[in-house]
Amino acid sequence: WSASGFEQRMLCPGSYVLQAGKPDSTSKYAAEGTAAHQVLTWALQGDRAASDFVGTPIEADGFTFEVDEDMARHVQVTLDYVADLKGADGIVFADIRVNYSTYLDTPEAEAWGTADVIIARGSEVIVIDFKYGMGVEVSAEKNPQMSLYGLGALQAYHGLVADFETVRMAISQPRIRTAPSEYDTTVAELETWGRSTARSAVMTCVNADRTKLEEDDQRWLEIFVRPGEKQCKFCRAKATCPSLRN
Repeated sequence: WSASGFEQRMLCPGSYVLQAGKPDSTSKYAAEGTAAHQVLTWALQGDRAASDFVGTPIEADGFTFEVDEDMARHVQVTLDYVADLKGADGIVFADIRVNYSTYLDTPEAEAWGTADVIIARGSEVIVIDFKYGMGVEVSAEKNPQMSLYGLGALQAYHGLVADFETVRMAISQPRIRTAPSEYDTTVAELETWGRSTARSAVMTCVNADRTKLEEDDQRWLEIFVRPGEKQCKFCRAKATCPSLRN
């Protein structure tokens, strides 16, 4: 139940079944994003500027990139944003794995995601996702991926680092626009979403998997496969999905 693919499964439970066993392809553009994320992580962990890494080679997903001034400039936008939110008293966690299995009611091993940045500051926990692509602008408002990262931050740090009252979720896409997309919610509201909406989505996907061999194929497709722009865009089953074809 990766955070990055969760919205797709919420929108089309059948994709959970139809994609099983199909290869996950990558591209040079996706690999470049991975390289930019590496620069962000290095800079945050070493308290350095992105420009310090110009000229550094990075291997990502079978491709090799050299950090140039353009990449460093865009990464620095997110670094400056993190510094502003951190203030003088915030604690920053970079490239941190979080687990949200408690909310989804799944085995711990099945509910991991990697948050680019988490900031604990006073009664607020802030989760930031860095997107390097130039394709589609993504909103942080009620975003399932960001919500799972937020729940993961709560599962890891709530009551341990601080007693959080609010959660801020932000998506930084500096190659599309300088200002990040932000969405604020309360801990109670986010936890309610996790234990109700998100948990229900998991149960529906599991039911789709369980009934695939029991239901008539056409009936199963009608119940569980729900084509649409968001869920089909990166689906590994789109080439063979009969519902999308129809």
